[in-house]
Amino acid sequence: MRRLAELVLRHRALVVVAWIVIAVAGAMVASTVNGRTTVNFSLPGQPGDTAANKIIEAFHNGGNTTPMLVTVTMPEGQSVTGHEDKVAAAFA
Repeated sequence: MRRLAELVLRHRALVVVAWIVIAVAGAMVASTVNGRTTVNFSLPGQPGDTAANKIIEAFHNGGNTTPMLVTVTMPEGQSVTGHEDKVAAAFA
């Protein structure tokens, strides 16, 4: 880090010019980048709708909303197998 700091301080004018060039280039392309962002509402039969339907079919929820993932952490050396009743009670 020290060598990098010394290099930057030694060439500080070049570093300032580089940052100015980067800022100007960023300002010039900002309007074109904004035009590339889109909002996509999938209509029936389109890929987004098809994917949502497959998610609903596989998991019975989450295709039209943000899916939730629930995990269960068991104590060391134990598994869910054999404790299904306790896990079901936790979610009930």
